[in-house]
Amino acid sequence: MSPAFTGIDHCMIVVSDLDAAAARYRRLGFTLTPRGTHSAFMGTGNYCVMFHDDYLELLGILQPTDANAARMRALARDGEGLKEMALAGPSADAARDAFAAAGLDPLAPIEFSRPVKIGGDTRDAKFRVTRLPFDKLPGLNLFMCQHYTRDVVWLPEYRRHANGVHGVAGLIVAAADPAAMAVPYAKLFGSRITAEGDGVSVGAGHARLRFVRREQLATLFPSVSFRSAAPFVAALELASDDPKKAAAHLAKEKVTYHRATDGAIEVPSTEACGVLIRFVPG
Repeated sequence: MSPAFTGIDHCMIVVSDLDAAAARYRRLGFTLTPRGTHSAFMGTGNYCVMFHDDYLELLGILQPTDANAARMRALARDGEGLKEMALAGPSADAARDAFAAAGLDPLAPIEFSRPVKIGGDTRDAKFRVTRLPFDKLPGLNLFMCQHYTRDVVWLPEYRRHANGVHGVAGLIVAAADPAAMAVPYAKLFGSRITAEGDGVSVGAGHARLRFVRREQLATLFPSVSFRSAAPFVAALELASDDPKKAAAHLAKEKVTYHRATDGAIEVPSTEACGVLIRFVPG
């Protein structure tokens, strides 16, 4: 793996109604952080689902700004879903060099923050981020997130979940040409592109990115409807101590789910803001 990147920092699910999305994810058995509001120029807010080393971010647009104009257009065009992924690494500046070496035309790093209440105090979670031009990698855009204040973000009380999830296991991405789409991700992670079924996969730290043809989704998920045009993230795989624990919680909350032949518990995208979730053993 490139020394600029050590794995996945977090996966970003862009939503149209932030509080409604939070309610959905609580029903799925996740413990959410309190709602956060980013620096004013970002115009965004979030709820986070924290795991051991990575996390999910539910991101909503609170106020139109120049910084989120392209994201707003994409949300209006394509609807909600897992659209972006932050890479982990020691330095946003090193990430910029690595992105440039991969021919991805990175933007200059930016810094921003959001307040976090800890007990009776409020501290700022601070970040330095290197982004790519929006939709430089259509379907799964990348950026790198450097944390100045990890102790403010990875609070232990938010890392315990009723569904047993403790980390991101992988993504399944629909692509017109899976092998071609995998190339920049493999280059950045320093991983080989491996044939897997009718698609390919790429190692991403302890997770795996799988790229498949849009038509293959009907075989993988026969009872699920997906949007017509690739590329897009079809499924998010989350490692659970015991997927049966996830199934029991979903049943209690009356959430629709399906038990896949490989033992995974699958929640359709209509229940999870535009991305199918697979609770897998891990």
